[in-house]
Amino acid sequence: FSSGHLNSLFARVIAHADEAMERTLFVLRVLRELGLLGRISLRQAAPREDARLKAIARHVDAHLSSPIRVGELADLIDMDRSSVTRLFVREWQTTPHAWLRARRLGAAKRLLLAGLPVHEVAERTGFPDSPSFIKAFRKRERMTPGVWRQAGNGPML
Repeated sequence: FSSGHLNSLFARVIAHADEAMERTLFVLRVLRELGLLGRISLRQAAPREDARLKAIARHVDAHLSSPIRVGELADLIDMDRSSVTRLFVREWQTTPHAWLRARRLGAAKRLLLAGLPVHEVAERTGFPDSPSFIKAFRKRERMTPGVWRQAGNGPML
């Protein structure tokens, strides 16, 4: 592994940092490349993925630009809202609302990296408007999407 290759991989995982499976796959790939994968148990390395949560993730990814409510996610897997919240907290250590916001912001980073304008990123990731997106992005990243992109995290426009 060259340092440039590792930097590239780390940049990819940062862009996908809100997605547990992406982080896990990245770690497994690095361990494999370093020859360490056979020394640890895959059961320990990979998080357990509940099929219900996979169904929710697929649904959210398919409808990311639309408003999504916890009740809708609960109906999708035939559970009540409280049970879905407990499932999220148990499996992903976060609430459905926080996970959804993180998922939207992770997708937003990928779109920003692709060079899309901020207003289009906001629309495609389900934020009601650009100011709402910028506020959520700034709260999480401590900088606006434009500054984040100019800081070397994507193409400058």
